[in-house]
Amino acid sequence: MRKIVSLLAAAGLLGVMAQSSQAVVVTFAQFREFPAIVQNPQVFNLTNPISGNVGNAGASTLGTNPGAAPDAVVFTFLSLAPTDLLGQNIRAIVTLTATSVGNSQAAVGGGIQQRFANITETFVAQSGNALGQTFGGTTVANGTVLLTLQSRIGAPAGLGDLFQGSGNSGTLSGSDADIGNDVVFNSFYIPGLATHVEDDYGQGFSSITPSLHRVGGGGIGNAGIGSFTAAGVGTFDTEFVVPEPSAVAMLLGMGVSGSAFLMRRRRKK
Repeated sequence: MRKIVSLLAAAGLLGVMAQSSQAVVVTFAQFREFPAIVQNPQVFNLTNPISGNVGNAGASTLGTNPGAAPDAVVFTFLSLAPTDLLGQNIRAIVTLTATSVGNSQAAVGGGIQQRFANITETFVAQSGNALGQTFGGTTVANGTVLLTLQSRIGAPAGLGDLFQGSGNSGTLSGSDADIGNDVVFNSFYIPGLATHVEDDYGQGFSSITPSLHRVGGGGIGNAGIGSFTAAGVGTFDTEFVVPEPSAVAMLLGMGVSGSAFLMRRRRKK
């Protein structure tokens, strides 16, 4: 009977532990340009089929610049990944595709903004060493998918991810918290990452050349952002649930006391 009571108490504690859990948002990865690179550092580009102010701007594409060096970025895990990889600069190839939604607009406070959808960005490990890159006891083979980001409009009310900027700099960001949007991450080194319920990302573009400008529709109506190349950096966040330390301590304490009770019962026999 005491054993049954102990089991019921443990079950109750698990319920309390679940209630004591909290959702934590962490920045688990980031990327930036490879610092010693001497090739073309303009990793990203935007291509618009319209130039000048004649005609209505069609869909433009935000992507990676084919003229950039093939391994022009370093990717870094900040948490959730194996310990050997945390904080390490992993050389990688980045590919990005995103399609504009609607027309560009004047941004609040100045500058230009444009929505993008059907976004896919992938970071694949790549170095000049055929054996890959080794960090501690972990070797990252060339071709390993470090991270895949997919951002989709998941409902009719979805607006897409927002690009905004002025002059020679801009940002692109997206989140599950945005109405109708769906952001999903996958990583070879973080199992179950795709099941996390809230993800978001932010990327910064610098050295935009030529500077941000609108094309088509006389530069006013039905206008898009003109073509450019740019350097970039970015961060990736996700939310996961962790138990409160006090709940874990209580569960461990019950496990110890339960073991002692069973030991005492066996000795009496």
